[in-house]
Amino acid sequence: MFNRSTQIIFIVLWCAAHVVAQSVQFTVQGEVQDQRGAVIVGAQVTLTDANNHTRATVSDGQGRFRFAGLAGGAHTLRVTAQGFAAVEQEVQSESLTRLTVTLYPRVADAISVNSEGAANALDAQRAAGTQVLTARELEALPDDPDQLGEQLQVLAATAGAAPGQATVTVDGFLNGGRMPPKSAIRE
Repeated sequence: MFNRSTQIIFIVLWCAAHVVAQSVQFTVQGEVQDQRGAVIVGAQVTLTDANNHTRATVSDGQGRFRFAGLAGGAHTLRVTAQGFAAVEQEVQSESLTRLTVTLYPRVADAISVNSEGAANALDAQRAAGTQVLTARELEALPDDPDQLGEQLQVLAATAGAAPGQATVTVDGFLNGGRMPPKSAIRE
């Protein structure tokens, strides 16, 4: 009887230990950031266990992700985001695993640029209806950006447009935007 009771107790304890071992679950959570420490929102995060079961999520508005209810053991974490190189790392599940995953920009193409010769100068003679001011003419204009813009409109109107309707381009800035300071304008 004692022998039979011992066997029953042993079987019950073994079953209980097995059930408890199976019910232990782990959590892996973390944050996705770039190389400067800024969070990356919307990164695709996948976690694959040793049996190739994969779970996926997306990093939230604070760059965070979380996988709960995981079985113990080794997992592979993979993080991808548009414009960044993918990161893959092994994770051993513990009661709570916290990670910070850093993504680096992906180099899509390497382009080699060779420059030869002098830069093309603006040919005011070939650009019909344009007027290019020399450094001396620029010096004579007002320093105030608003007054400078008005004066350039008047000068542009001499090409045939009504004042205020002429298109003035200063070093790539159109007259619809704020005029750069005179000191920033080059001939």
